[in-house]
This record gives sequence, C-alpha cells and structure tokens, in this order.
Amino acid sequence: RFLIDFTFSVGGKIYRITRERKRGQSGEPRFYENNVRKVVSSTSLEKEIKQILGVDAEQFRKIFFLPQGRYAEFFSLEPAKRQELLISLLDLTVYDELTEKLKERLTEVEREISNLEGRLTVLADATPRRLEELQREFEEKKKLLKEVKEKLSSLEGELNRLRQLSEKVRRKGELKAEIEKLLGGEYLRLKGEVEALKPLKGLLPYLQEFLFLEGEIDKLRGEKEGLLRDLEGLNKALHSAERELENLQREEEEFEKNLQKVEKFRKLLGFVEALKPLYAELSKENKTVKALKAEMEKLERTAEGLRVEIETLSGKLEELNRRLEENPYSPEAETNLRLTLQRCAERDRLLSELRDLKRRLKGELEKRKHLLEELKGLGNRLLGLERELEERRKGEREYLVYLLVKDLKEGDPCPVCGRPIEKLEAHFRGDFDIEALRRLEEEREKLLLQKEELEKRLAAVESGIENLQRRVSELEHLLEDFEDLPPTAEVERTLKTLLKAKGEREHLEREIERVKNLLEEKRRLLASAESSLEEKAKTLKRLEEDLNTKKAKLREDLIKVFKEIGERPPKGVNPLDYLEGVLRRGIETLEGKRKELENRRADLERKLSTLQTRLEERRKLLKEIERKLSTLGVRKGELLDKMVEMGLRPSEDLKGLYERLQKLPEMEGRVEAFEREIAALRAELETLERELKDINPEWVEEKLTALEEEYQTLKGEEETLITRLGALKEGIETLRGKLEEREKLERELENLRRQHALLKTVREDFKADKLMRFVVDRAMTDIVELAGEYLYKLSERYRFELEEGKIKVEDQFMGAVRDVKTLSGGETFLASLSFALALGDYIGKGASVESLFIDEGFGTLDREKLDRIGELFEKLRHSVDKVVGIITHLDELAFRFDQRIEVIPSPNGSKVKVIV
Repeated sequence: RFLIDFTFSVGGKIYRITRERKRGQSGEPRFYENNVRKVVSSTSLEKEIKQILGVDAEQFRKIFFLPQGRYAEFFSLEPAKRQELLISLLDLTVYDELTEKLKERLTEVEREISNLEGRLTVLADATPRRLEELQREFEEKKKLLKEVKEKLSSLEGELNRLRQLSEKVRRKGELKAEIEKLLGGEYLRLKGEVEALKPLKGLLPYLQEFLFLEGEIDKLRGEKEGLLRDLEGLNKALHSAERELENLQREEEEFEKNLQKVEKFRKLLGFVEALKPLYAELSKENKTVKALKAEMEKLERTAEGLRVEIETLSGKLEELNRRLEENPYSPEAETNLRLTLQRCAERDRLLSELRDLKRRLKGELEKRKHLLEELKGLGNRLLGLERELEERRKGEREYLVYLLVKDLKEGDPCPVCGRPIEKLEAHFRGDFDIEALRRLEEEREKLLLQKEELEKRLAAVESGIENLQRRVSELEHLLEDFEDLPPTAEVERTLKTLLKAKGEREHLEREIERVKNLLEEKRRLLASAESSLEEKAKTLKRLEEDLNTKKAKLREDLIKVFKEIGERPPKGVNPLDYLEGVLRRGIETLEGKRKELENRRADLERKLSTLQTRLEERRKLLKEIERKLSTLGVRKGELLDKMVEMGLRPSEDLKGLYERLQKLPEMEGRVEAFEREIAALRAELETLERELKDINPEWVEEKLTALEEEYQTLKGEEETLITRLGALKEGIETLRGKLEEREKLERELENLRRQHALLKTVREDFKADKLMRFVVDRAMTDIVELAGEYLYKLSERYRFELEEGKIKVEDQFMGAVRDVKTLSGGETFLASLSFALALGDYIGKGASVESLFIDEGFGTLDREKLDRIGELFEKLRHSVDKVVGIITHLDELAFRFDQRIEVIPSPNGSKVKVIV
C-alpha cells in the first residue's frame, strides 16, 4: 500500500492529484483545483489534464522533456532525416485534416460545376441571336399593328356614314308603318266615341245624383231588413229569458234542502287535518324503509357484479400471462436486426452512389468521345487551313518579288544581291489578295484557340473519368463486405414484426399490471359491500316492526271517517289527501252552488231589462227608415224624367253612361295626342324622303356589309397582333432574364473552374508533401535562429547558420563559418543544449505548460561553463517564465541551484529529499 500525491500549477491555479494504491488495486484518483475537489474518474483524468496543459502526454514528453543526447542528432543527420525528426516532434496531423477538407471541397466544387453545366444546358437556347430575332419580329409586328390601326381608323369614318344612312332607311320604313298603325282602330274608335258622347255631356250632374240616390235607397232597404231580423231575434230572446227565470226559481227551492251537510263536512275536515302529521311521519318512515331496501338490493347487485368481475379478471389474467409467455420478442434479436439494418442502409447508400457514379461515368465517356471527335475534326480543318496558308504565303512571296522588280529594267542593280539585272522574268503574280491571307491567319488563330480550349476540356473530362473510375472501383471493393446481407425490405419486415411483438409484449405487461391492480380493488370492494349488507339488514328489521304498529292505529281512525261520509278507501292514493279532497270539494260545491244561483238570478234580471230596451229602440229606427225610403223614391222619379227630356234613352245603362261621360275629357285629350303624334311622324317622314331622294337602299346595305366584314377582319388582325406583341414582349423579357442568368452562371462556372484547378494543384502539392516540407523547412529556419541566440548567450562567440539544409556554426571571433563537428566537447554540449532550448521554446508555443526539463549532458563542461550554465538557466527562467528542471548526476552543477529534489538510493528503495 502506498500513496501518490502530486501538485502542480498552471495559469495561477494550483492543481493536486492523489491516489492511494493497494496490492492488486489501482484505486480511484482524487483531483483538486485550488483546494476544491472535482469529481473526476480515472478514465477522464487524462482528458482533464490535457485540457489544462493544452498538450497530451506524448506531446509533453517530446516538447517539455529534453532527453539525454537526443538533440545532438541534429548536427549529424542528413536534411531528410532531420526533417523526419522534426515531423515526429511537431504535431502535423492538421495537414491530414486539411487534406481531407480539401478533398471534400474539391468534390463539392465538382458537384457545383456539374450542376451549373446542367443548368446551362437548359439555357442553351437563350442566345443573343434569339433575342435579336424576337426584337426584330417585335418591331415588325409593331409596325404592322400601326398600319392596321390606321386602316381601321379610315374604315370607321366610312362605316359611321353608311350606318347613319342605313339607320335613316330603316327609320323611313318604321315611320310609314307607325303612321298606318296610328291611323288604324284605336284612333278611329276613340274619335267616334267622343263624337257620340259630346251631346250628352249635360247629363253628368243628374246622373251623379240619380246614382247616389239609388245607392242610398239600397242601403236603407238593407238596414230595414236587418232591423226586422233583429226584432224577431229580440222577441225570441225575451221569451227564452223569462223561461230561464222560472227554472231558476225551482232550483233555488231545491238547494235550500242541502245546506245542512256543510257543517258536518267541516267537522270531519278538522279531524282529517289532525291525522295528517301522523300520516306524514309514517310516510317518511316508509320511504326510509324502501330506500334501505333499495340500497340493500343495489349492494347485493353490486356484490354479485363484483364476484362476476373478479372471476372474469382472474381468467383474463391467466390468458394474459399465457400470451406473455408465448410472445417471441427478445432485445438481443432487436439489436442484431437494427445492426443488420444499418449495414443494409450503408450497402444501399453505396449501391445508390455506385449507380449514380456509373451513370455519370457513362456521360463523361460520351462527352470524351464527342470531344475527341471535335478535336479530330478541328485537326483536319487546321491541316487543310495550314496547306491553304502555305499556298497563300507562297503567293505572298511571289507578290513581294513582283513589288521589288516591277519598276526595274535590265542593267539596274538587283535589290537583293546588288548585281546588274541581265534578264527580267515576267511570270510573277501582281494580283495577290493580302486580306484573304490575313483572314486565313485569323481563322487559324481562332481554330488554335478552339483546339486549346477543347484540349483543356478533354483534360478535365479525362481527370473526371479517372476520379469516377477510381471511386467506382473503391465502391465495388467496399460492397464485397456486404454480399452476405439479405434484402433491406426483408430485414425491415422482420424488424417490423419483432417491434410489433415488442409493442404487444409491453402492452401485455402493462395490461397484466393493470388487471392485477383492478382485481385487488374489486376484491376489496366486495368485502366492503358484504359487510355493509349485514349492517343494513339489522337496521331494516327494527324499522319495519315500529312502522307496522303505527300503521295499524292510523288505519282504524281512517275507517271511521270513511263510514261517516259513506265512502270506501281508495287504492293507490293517500287516504288523508283523498278524504280532505272529498270534504273540501263537497263544501266548495255547496257554497259554489249557492253563489252560482245568486249570480244567475242577477244576470237574468239584467238580461230581461236590456232586451226590452233594445226592442223598443229597433221599433223606432224601423219607422224612420220607412219615411226616408218614401222621400228618396219621389226624388229619383223626378231626376229620371228630367234626363229623358234631355235626350236620355230609357234603356240606357245609366251607370256605364256616367263612367264614360267622366272619361270624356281624357278621351278627347288622347285623340288630340294621336293627331299630334301622326303630324310629327309625317313631318319626320317628309324630311327623310328628301334626304334619301337619290340614295339606293340596296347599295347602302351591300356596301355596309362589305365594309363591316373588312372591319372585322382588320379587327381580328389587330387582336392577333396585340396578342403576339404581348407574347413577344413577355418572351423578350423572359429571354433577357435567361441571358442574364446564363451570363451569371457562366461567370460562376468560370470561377468554379478556376477554383477547381487551384484545388487540384493544392491537392497535388499535398500529395507530394510539398506543403509539409515547406512548413518543416520554415520551422527549421526559425529553430536554428532561436538556437543561435541561445548559443551566443552561452558561448558569447558562436551562432548557428543554415546553409543548403546543413547546420553550421558562425565563429564571431574568427569571422568564419565552419562545420559543427569542429566544435570541442563542451562547445558541442552547449550547441546541443541551445537546440534543446530552441526546440522546447518553438514547439511549446500555445501550450499552458510552465516547465522545461533537461536530462544530463553536462559532464564535459569545465567550471567556468558550469557557472555560465547556472546563470543561463536563471536568465532563461525569467525570460520564458518557465520552471527549468535540470536532471544531472553532477553534484557541482546540482549544488549551484538553491531548489533541488535529490534521489537518495538505499537497500530498501530510493527516497526523495526536497531542498527549498
């Protein structure tokens, strides 16, 4: 058993780790931060320390613990070996991550390029030429629409004139028809009737009075007949009332004999009311007994129901337990199926990716085929163009010779060699086409540019094909691991069946628990119901005995009352209420009968008086009506004689004549209106006949029909042009949008292609470790510079230099650069220590470790160097703000440090002594 207790500080915080170890047991660590314990398990302690220090254990050993003799290797290693050593010390895993990110970005860019190329294919018809064609057609249609509109405007004036003439011809015919119609029956009938009524116009006031008198006489005759009927009815009512009065007298005499029963009924009613409280008490007790019986019956039914439910639940519980035992679900089977399904999903994803890659590969191969065919055709065109250019250049040379000699004659010096010309040849061409040669050269340059572009595209396609083929091969290799898997649908069906069984099992377990709880509850309720039944049975027996005694006494009293009134007790009703009702009804009947007789007598006496008064009034009215009828008859005869003298025919319908004479002014006005309307129509007809005197109606209609057809045709053309212009305008706007989108996509595609080329270049550099070599070279340069600073501080003479990958020493005293191997043993140690310090300083950047440990290497130093080492470490501790630990066997060096940890060996094991 022993205890490990380790304390360290980082960033001003103090950390402590303790662990007590026993034989065969490691023990759990205890971790403290500023004397406050943090709960950290042994598995997560290493992560906690790494988070505090910023480095893991391996990095700490490489950077902050400088082992004996390790850093002297730098002076003897070749540059390549030195690079490997630096790579082992530096954490360059980030470049692996960068490589993976670069690969992902390259794939993403390729996918974006493919997407943009697909979108550009959709926009292939969006060209400036197509836009120009649409704009040209738009302008043509616009011009044509203007011409159509001008024709329509011209036609509209002529059409309006012809329509007006056509309307006048139609109106002329209508006027003739209207005049003939007005001169027909209605006008003639009115005019004849007016002529007939004018002589009888003076009869109107006499007719009015005569008709009024007839109405009054008819009215009086009706009133007379009504009065006679009233008189007859009043006489009958009077005789009837007198008979009713006689009958009432007899009823009053009979009623006086029954008045003695009222007092007897009142006495019995008082006795019945005295029995009511006793009956109410008995009714209440009886209800209590019935309620108690109902409760007991209900409890019995409840108990029986509970017994049935308990039996049912017990059977159900057995059935549920049986189904639970038969359920096939197991967690292990579910886990295995889910793992298999995950592998199936991975296989399906790989298969989908493989199919997509093969489809893309097929497209790329087809694209390569087309590009090769294009290159072949372009090469043939270039070959033919080169031949033609050669011929043209030959002609050009002949033409230049022609220009040189065209103005020379024999004997003149040759412009080339200077000798006199002896003989001129006249076969040189003088009609060479320089512009044709220039066009051919321009065409050749264009074809060369096209060829270069095609070769670039072919290289890109070849690269894509290579990547796709490599990925297809990788996927096919990966899919070999999934050959033993069943179809995904089969696994999903099996898992679905198993999950269904799982759900059923969980449901059965919940149902079993629920049924158990319910069964327990039902048994508890049954015991409670049986106990309550026993108590209520005792209470019921006591109440029934008391109730029977009281009922017997009340029954005797009631029988006496029923005998007094001569009634029998009814069945199914309250006997007291029945008796009270009978007695009260008897009293109320007798009292009501007396009041009824008194009221009937008073009513009959008032009725007789009223009938006599009305009979006398009717007789007086009858006499007055007969007098009025006589007077009105005399006046009616006088008026009739007067009207006959004025020309009235005796057989004339006086009422109809009166109505026609009343309408005579209206009919005269209508005749005048007819005559004015006929005159106006004739005037309008004469005007139209003058205007249409030289016009042929048939020509007008034919001309109007032809112009209207032409107008409609032009209108149709106008609508068609407007529709087409709208479509063209919309098409132009859409095409402009597509062109803008195409230009934007082409710019994006060009940018992506540049990115793709750059990413490929960087990827190749990563593959060739160029970047890593650059980083290591740069780190080496910085480390040599730092080591040189430390060496100069130690030696006050030497610095390091890096020449073509080799480390050399610059001697400041001699002004020369020499090999490290020429240093003495002590100087070599100082050089090694300088590199150790520089490496620790460089590699430890960014970590939170505040210590540096150096193991041995000081045995070759003299006393002066040892003094300098001590001074150097003190300066180093202050400059880098680190605790520098020296591991040494030299007592002379160890005693130069005030703070030490000494390891003292002994036969029982080493001990540690701390000197502060």
